[in-house]
Amino acid sequence: MRSSEGLRVVVEYVVVDGEEAQALAQRQGAAIREVLEWLYAGRSAPKTGHA
Repeated sequence: MRSSEGLRVVVEYVVVDGEEAQALAQRQGAAIREVLEWLYAGRSAPKTGHA
């Protein structure tokens, strides 16, 4: 069932520096790489069930 309010998006900004910033950058980089690999794998996979 759909809500009449639609999609709600919440964005929080947290500022970090030093070692915390480096750790965050590494986690973000790993997450982006994982998504890109997933997208590439899906694009190169053979399509089934579609004409």
